[in-house]
Amino acid sequence: SKHIELTKSIFKTEEEPWSAEHARMGHFDDNWSVVCGFVLNNKLNADVSTHKALGIIILVLGCLQVMALLVRPEKESKARKYWNWYHQGVGRILLILAIANVFYGIHLGEKGKAWNAGYGAVLAILVVTAVIFELRLWFKK
Repeated sequence: SKHIELTKSIFKTEEEPWSAEHARMGHFDDNWSVVCGFVLNNKLNADVSTHKALGIIILVLGCLQVMALLVRPEKESKARKYWNWYHQGVGRILLILAIANVFYGIHLGEKGKAWNAGYGAVLAILVVTAVIFELRLWFKK
């Protein structure tokens, strides 16, 4: 797709197509989250300092993930293993913080069990999809 080719040209990578999509989705998530944060902050006069602080931490960690691409070692480099540990570790921390922050936001908005159940269902679908893709990769080898 055009997005994959654009991402490859920007990041000078010939990695798997999922890598480009992974990067593109990260940019989309960051941008969407920032816009939502500003819109909601302007509409609400609520004290959501913890929720906002978590959002800022998530945004900063996401930016660090993108900047880490600038120093990513070649696949053959011995240092690549450590870079991968960093990237995967920070990515997992980001996912945990983001999921927790969404549930916390639902709590702050007093939206109740239906919203929690809806978000939980979306997360379950994403997890099942990720497991299916991961299994396809394992059996492909």
